[in-house]
Amino acid sequence: MYGNTWEQTKETLLDVLAVEPGKRSDYIGRLGLSPERRTEIESLIAFDSETDKIFDRSALELAADLIADEPVDEFVSTGGTIGKYRIVGELGIGGMGAVYLAKRSDGEISQIVAIKLLRREFNAAKIREMFGREREIHSRLKHPNIAHVIDAGSTEDGIPFLVMEYVEGSPIDKYCRENRLGIIERLKLFNKVCGAVAFAHRNLIIHRDLKPSNILVTNVGEPKLLDFGISKLLDGEPQNAVETAFTAMTPEYASPEQIRGEPVTTATDIYSLGAVLFRLVTDSSTIDLEGKTNGAIKEFFDKFEIKTPSSLVTNTNDPITPSQIKGDIDNIILKSLAATPERRYSTVEELSADIWRHIDGLPVLARGTGLSYRTAKFVRRNKIAVTAAGLVVTSLCAGVGVSLVQADRASAQALIADSQRDEAQRASKRAEKTSKFMQSFLDYANPLWFGRGKDRLDVTVLEAIDDAAGRIDIELADEPEVQADLHYTIGNVYSSQNQREKANQHFARSLDLYRQVFGERHPRVARAMWYYAISIPKPPDVIPPNVESLVRQSVEMMRETGPDDVNLPYMMQTLGHYSMIRGGQANDPALLAEAEQLFREARPLFVRHYDEHNGSTITITFNLTELAIIKGEFAEAERQAESAVQEFEQWSPDSAGKISAYQFLGRAQLAGGKRVEADRSFDTALELARKRYPADDYRLKKVIADVARYRAAK
Repeated sequence: MYGNTWEQTKETLLDVLAVEPGKRSDYIGRLGLSPERRTEIESLIAFDSETDKIFDRSALELAADLIADEPVDEFVSTGGTIGKYRIVGELGIGGMGAVYLAKRSDGEISQIVAIKLLRREFNAAKIREMFGREREIHSRLKHPNIAHVIDAGSTEDGIPFLVMEYVEGSPIDKYCRENRLGIIERLKLFNKVCGAVAFAHRNLIIHRDLKPSNILVTNVGEPKLLDFGISKLLDGEPQNAVETAFTAMTPEYASPEQIRGEPVTTATDIYSLGAVLFRLVTDSSTIDLEGKTNGAIKEFFDKFEIKTPSSLVTNTNDPITPSQIKGDIDNIILKSLAATPERRYSTVEELSADIWRHIDGLPVLARGTGLSYRTAKFVRRNKIAVTAAGLVVTSLCAGVGVSLVQADRASAQALIADSQRDEAQRASKRAEKTSKFMQSFLDYANPLWFGRGKDRLDVTVLEAIDDAAGRIDIELADEPEVQADLHYTIGNVYSSQNQREKANQHFARSLDLYRQVFGERHPRVARAMWYYAISIPKPPDVIPPNVESLVRQSVEMMRETGPDDVNLPYMMQTLGHYSMIRGGQANDPALLAEAEQLFREARPLFVRHYDEHNGSTITITFNLTELAIIKGEFAEAERQAESAVQEFEQWSPDSAGKISAYQFLGRAQLAGGKRVEADRSFDTALELARKRYPADDYRLKKVIADVARYRAAK
């Protein structure tokens, strides 16, 4: 019981023991003790009535041993030894024993450990058996997020001790608060704790005292689960009176069945995990037990209702907002904290899986199966793909709108000339077909038997697009313009997901269809040709002649047919990049000059379409940085890259372009011989990428691979 000195406990225990037994509960309630101190005192007093068969002594006699004026165990003072370990300091002292910080002193290895030593007064057979069982429990728990037992033994006079891994860290709630972790970071950290608890459950062990102070987070962000000292073995003997006396729990994190003294199960730990998560997202406890005695706490648990977590988040300076908790997280926590075990999650794995479902944007079990809820989750499921999917729906809507306008116009003209009636009918049919196709796409959010997402809780946007993509040419066979628009948009979706082959197929199909509709020279044909060309698979810095030829044709066509098209500066930038790479490889000044001209021509077009500080505008600085490196102008390259970093820091600090800016700065510095500065810039790029992207995201993998390639090249 860390932070609770034995001297203070002795003084309080003396005062309580001086009170008549029938009045002690009320007396303790008036002392204003912390929950942990109150629990410890009441456990020690309960010891007398629960352990008569082990100790044939009264509570007062027992207390006389416990509160001796002079310490009995002189060898545990700083500098003393326990076995082959030298005591460095005291970590905490409680009613049954103490925990010390120690260092191995036999000269074989240097190791800092925590030693748990049983108090001499409790060195009875049954309690030694409990202490030995703790050793057995820890021997089963070899898990990276559980502090493990290193050694065990007995002192010269037979007092048992355990040598534990020493964990240097902060309680999980303090760590989250001091590091201002966002909601997703806290949930991922909490799920690591869930993994450790689930591992214990699979080994038939219940922790029974899960709380923030028993979950320390190291300086590298790894949680460590501590103190299985009161754990229950699911395959062991029924709990006896001695164990009951010493299964002290922390009421704020204890389940109702624990408070009532009923049998505990894995559902007990699930409740405590819910209380810990409640603390992590609200920075408050589920209940206020200040000043309540054990009897009052039991009565309170029969009546209270836990508040919705999101209603308790009111500090506007916190990194977590009520809107981030409201809904899924509220329901996940409240399900974990259900008053009866059968209403909680059935396993810790189920709780953890629901949290991952929320992180991934999937419907959670705690929210039920309402159609409107699932539809909302479907729309928000994938932050990248959903934006692209919006383009699909927008294209479909645009198709409906254009077709309806055409139908109206054609119908009006049909009143004047019967020859226009057929066109009106065709436009109306086109609008109807496009509308039905759009509805079929949205129907993937419907998990009911008649919906396209039937029997599925986890249909993703990409799965819906996969199916829709295969139906475009069948269901819209007589609408080539709509087909072309959809193939183009879906190609962009696949490209954003790094599915290059699928993207290339759809871009190729859109190019063919646009040519059928508009002929060989048209802005949409130029755009489709460019997208098709850049989607053709090719190694880095290798420009196949056919690819460059297609890009050059698309630029010339767009200059002629769509000089104000927003795609033109991007197309010119691509052609400039190709000329720069080829010019550098062939040492051709003409190609390098063409590249610079294209870059500088594209920049004002970006400014016209966006603004001076837009990310697309700033990317021209990347091109000029790389061009300066190729030309050997390293000071100019570094100047350009630094200006890009400053632009992103000032105008788009959360943009992915900032990652590229630091990569280009590192390349410029490395080319100029500034390896230390370059490594610092590359490390910054990697750090930003790891914060922005999940570990398995292809964009993070690309940044890692690119940085490794840049470093190796020099």
